[in-house]
Amino acid sequence: MNSYDTIMEKLVSFANVSELIQAMILFGSRAREKNVADKYSDYDIIFLVKDVDYFLNTDQWLNQIEKYYISFQEPTAAYGQERRVFFSDAMDMDFLFYDAKKSERLAADNTIQSFFSSGYMMLVDKIDFKGAIERNKPSEPTEEIKTVLTEKEFINLANTFWFHSIWSVKKLLRGETWSAKSCVDGYMKDLLRQMLEGYSKAVNSKDFDVWHDGRFFDNWVDENIKKQLKTAYGTYDAEDILRALNNTMLIFREVSSRTAAFLDYDNPITAETYAVEQIENLLHNLSQ
Repeated sequence: MNSYDTIMEKLVSFANVSELIQAMILFGSRAREKNVADKYSDYDIIFLVKDVDYFLNTDQWLNQIEKYYISFQEPTAAYGQERRVFFSDAMDMDFLFYDAKKSERLAADNTIQSFFSSGYMMLVDKIDFKGAIERNKPSEPTEEIKTVLTEKEFINLANTFWFHSIWSVKKLLRGETWSAKSCVDGYMKDLLRQMLEGYSKAVNSKDFDVWHDGRFFDNWVDENIKKQLKTAYGTYDAEDILRALNNTMLIFREVSSRTAAFLDYDNPITAETYAVEQIENLLHNLSQ
């Protein structure tokens, strides 16, 4: 039995006897049926409780489970909060807490249902939450990642990308290197990822699994795109950021053109042409 198993046993035992915990559900990589967990996978656990504040903001219950070294909170799905924890040996667990009184509404939430769509394990259930999950299970996939980009979404995504290509150059010219690099290698790369997801779903099927937020990106993205991405990131240097921006624009242009052609969508070429011209003008004026 490894240390994760030991902690899970303690958690289940604690949940079974605690009057504050009404349900405990394991989901994510440790519960799904494909792309199953490896030794680096964390544990994602939903708790339905009577006192959310107690579990988020006190250590009394956590210290009964195991000594921890790092813990912080962040917003999560369905307007909830999660507490992320590192125990010994880099073992991490994400605890999502919800009010047990709202269990039926939670079970009907699309994002929560998407969590469970790849598999889940009901570890403790004092209120028949599993029944609520099954009653509210959608007949069709509910995740955004389960759908091909609509034409409206495609056009908006393309315009957003080309807008920020100009915006990032203006930031560089103002001496705002941090903002420019964050945009080019952060926000714009995320827009590129969304376009790549849309294209991959279009040419495969709407059920082609691209996961979310770049998870398992290397498993599904085109090999040629991966090669191009090697030159699409820059260092903290204005000239190198411009180089990375140019290469990112080339990849986006290629993927968006393919997507538009395959789906027979209007491609906002005007936005692309305008962005390229304005960037050239901005850089030309700088050299004068």
